Amino acid sequence: AVSDLRVNALKSGSLNLIKNKNAVVDLGLNINNINKSYTFTRGDLSIETMNFNIGGVIDSAAIDLDIKGNKIQLSEFFNSVIDEKLVAVKKYQSEGLVDFDMKIKGPFSRVELPAIDANFKVNNGSLIEPENQLKIYNINLAGTYNNAQKKRPEKLDINDFKLQLLNGSIQGHCLVEDFSTPTINSQLNGDIDLGALQQFFKFNSIKHLSGRAIVDLSFVMQFFDPQYRADKFEVKQSSGSLRLEGMEFQSVNSQIIFQEIA
Repeated sequence: AVSDLRVNALKSGSLNLIKNKNAVVDLGLNINNINKSYTFTRGDLSIETMNFNIGGVIDSAAIDLDIKGNKIQLSEFFNSVIDEKLVAVKKYQSEGLVDFDMKIKGPFSRVELPAIDANFKVNNGSLIEPENQLKIYNINLAGTYNNAQKKRPEKLDINDFKLQLLNGSIQGHCLVEDFSTPTINSQLNGDIDLGALQQFFKFNSIKHLSGRAIVDLSFVMQFFDPQYRADKFEVKQSSGSLRLEGMEFQSVNSQIIFQEIA
């Protein structure tokens, strides 16, 4: 059976999965009237340009589904997951492909929700911040998402990521727990071109800046609202190291150029 749908909202906890999207579903079902169960023999779901395959069983008390998406455009996935209230983030341009596998299993009722466990990968992705044209490219990452259950919190674990920006590269991992008041635990290391950093941020007090910064940083911060506003967070813990290579610096109020700062 083929049907056209309008998905108004699909959420897990505080995380938007799909919102305000047109969809087409093509399903084949075996219906067991005795057990009141539905087994998917074929399940193709298209949410605008995102294509998924659905398999599994649903009955009157429980659900056991496997939803797979292969080579989804990062732009569609990014705009689906990011909340519409984050207007500045929603404007980011993105490219690349996402592989996605989500399992939904457990009791299904008004008072109890099943477990949601998702794995995803981004291959050769890029994000461009349109106002200042900051480009993050060669994004490669793998992660998992788990909704809140009795014995576990809601969490997003990006356990391995690599990317390039500001003529440098950064790699590491990031764990986000409890999306209503998110706690972010991250470790990252990499290097940044200080000249590109100054070119992008245009610090008013700096006339000239060049060289490289090598960082190895760990931090834990908590935001006190799900919109990640800059005035609503606290750094709980931080540690790391910073090494400078071949740095040159000149302030706007000085004729002196400091060289080979390390």
